[in-house]
Amino acid sequence: MHAERTTELASQGDIAELRRHITQIPLDKACAEIRSTMRDLSPQQRREIWRQVGARNDRLAGIFCVADLRMPPQPVFGPAKLSVGNKETDYDRARTFILETRSAERITTPVRGMFYPELAAFDKGIRALKLAASHINCTPKSNRQLNLFSMRGAFNRQQANLATHKRTTCALFTRSVLVSAGDGRFTADMLASAAKQLQGSTSMIMAMGLHLAGYEITSSEWISAIPKKQGKPESGRPEIPAVGDVYMVAIPSSGWVPSPTTKADSGHVGFVASVERQGENTIVLSTYDGGQGTDGLRSTFTQRRVLTRDAKGHWQQTSHPQVNGETRILVGWVDMSSIASKFQSAGGILMDGRSYATKL
Repeated sequence: MHAERTTELASQGDIAELRRHITQIPLDKACAEIRSTMRDLSPQQRREIWRQVGARNDRLAGIFCVADLRMPPQPVFGPAKLSVGNKETDYDRARTFILETRSAERITTPVRGMFYPELAAFDKGIRALKLAASHINCTPKSNRQLNLFSMRGAFNRQQANLATHKRTTCALFTRSVLVSAGDGRFTADMLASAAKQLQGSTSMIMAMGLHLAGYEITSSEWISAIPKKQGKPESGRPEIPAVGDVYMVAIPSSGWVPSPTTKADSGHVGFVASVERQGENTIVLSTYDGGQGTDGLRSTFTQRRVLTRDAKGHWQQTSHPQVNGETRILVGWVDMSSIASKFQSAGGILMDGRSYATKL
């Protein structure tokens, strides 16, 4: 009954009544009805509806935008604020509709525009941190977690579900946050490679958006914590990570990047939420991380990490148990302030007339 009424009002061009009618329908059903309705109308009818609906930045315009499988760039579903954990807002429900529809229709191109317009209010350098924080304590099967791990549609629903359950959740969580927050360092080829890695292991180095050449990290945003000279940090570089940076710890014998005899992925990566210096040789980090709990289901959580500098200048993670008889050390971090300009800009038009002037 609702769907028939939606089609009738749209075909009649009665936008005022359509606006009232659509408020009585749950968001996901409203988006589905609008998408179906627009497919049945002529190009001329679609253009006219777009002209009338697009004149106002309201809930109806937002629904038309989501029906076109884009997130509305303006706050049309109430305050554009990120929720925490599994609690869903209409913005989360809109993302779920977009991704489930794309999976059903086998659409593989990235979602256009900002996938998390709630981040527009934050400086680009901390958007990834804010997005990571909002997904702490999300469970693997929740829509919010699946939406995040889809990486703006790079993964379909089945792939996103697989990603939330793999042992390398820390790397997958880090990459999902960066891509979803609009990190432009991740190319189409890198995302295609990410899908292939779901069947094997995920490189923590690549999950941070970094590049390798000859088994060395060549990306300028990477800051190594390994001193060039014993006991001394590299000259002119920050000595410790800052809030918002992406850190990596690993056991010393693992090597820092993949090589013929060593693997870096015995480590762990995550986001730095706070930094507390306790004297010259101790720092305490609060971090946002992905990983498995004892039940194998925990996806995202917070950690307190105490790092103590030893005689070699390595920051040992003394707060955590050893791995294979070794204490993990801080390998380095991604300086997020240096790549802020690479994050997607906010804004964009709410209604795209080109979409509704052609067959959806």
